[in-house]
Formats: sequence, structure tokens, C-alpha cells
Amino acid sequence: MPFTPPTTDGRKLKGKKTRQALMTATLEIIATEGKDGLTSRRIAEKAGVAKGSVFHHFESINELVFRSVIMMADHLFLEAIPQDANTLDDYVNQVFDRTLKASLEHIDIGPGIFSVIEMFITNEV
Repeated sequence: MPFTPPTTDGRKLKGKKTRQALMTATLEIIATEGKDGLTSRRIAEKAGVAKGSVFHHFESINELVFRSVIMMADHLFLEAIPQDANTLDDYVNQVFDRTLKASLEHIDIGPGIFSVIEMFITNEV
């Protein structure tokens, strides 16, 4: 039986999973170790991927941090969108309540956000 290379969709899916693992690892490292833990070796190790994957999927650690924060913000935002609001007031109240709840559920990552913001402000990434 001849060898059949993986489909493009399969490679895209694997790449997406790798990028997500790298971004999740980045957020976890920031939250637990701060900016000093942000090395390509440490991020790859935490994500369970090869070190070269970091720069295969992201141009720099700076881009990886940026994309990681965007991923977390998107996740928190999607958790906050109500699907069952009947009025504008109900919608606004549900968004507020769900945003607060989602933020509290992810508070372990929260302090790391301040580290990320500080790194961008001081251009330390």
C-alpha cells in the first residue's frame, strides 16, 4: 500500500493545537513564574512540544505573549455573551455578571496579565 501524506486539514489542525498549547503554556508561565520564566525552551517544555515549534508558529516571544493575551481575552469575552437576554438591560446585566464570573474563574491567570502589561509598557519582551 503506498504512503499517503497527511491531509492539509490534518496539518492545520495539528498546527492550531500546537499554537494553542504554546499560548496556554505562556499564560501559565506568566502567572506562576512571571516574565523571567518566558524562554522558548521553558514555553515549549510546558506546552509539550519541540523548542523549534515556538518560532515556527510565532515570530517572537513578544508575538506569542500578545496572541496569548488575545486568546484569553477572547475566551473571557465569549463566556460573557448572553444568549437568552430579552431586553437591553437584561443583556447588559448578564454581560457584566458573566464577565465578572469568568474573570473570577480565571483569577489564577489574572495577576499574570499585569506582568504582561508591564512588559509591553517597558518594552521588556
